[in-house]
Amino acid sequence: DEVMGGALVTRAISRAARLARLRGVEVYLMDDGVLAQVDPAELEEIHLKVVDVVTNQLSGKVTVRATSGNRWHVSITAYERGARVPNIDWKF
Repeated sequence: DEVMGGALVTRAISRAARLARLRGVEVYLMDDGVLAQVDPAELEEIHLKVVDVVTNQLSGKVTVRATSGNRWHVSITAYERGARVPNIDWKF
């Protein structure tokens, strides 16, 4: 997480990701550096949403991406094991 996660890595997100991985959930955090430009209040809201999704995912995979070139700062996609469509597909 520390290598690719950038500003997505906080104590709360790291803890949520570790516990999710213990449940068998694959968790991917990728920040291309775009979150350095986000104001602190918005960044805190993003962190809270990431913790919520990762904490509530029971199986499968969660991918959190912060990339440039989009109308949004972060996308979160979560799939339960065996699902063909995501149970969460947020962009904000």
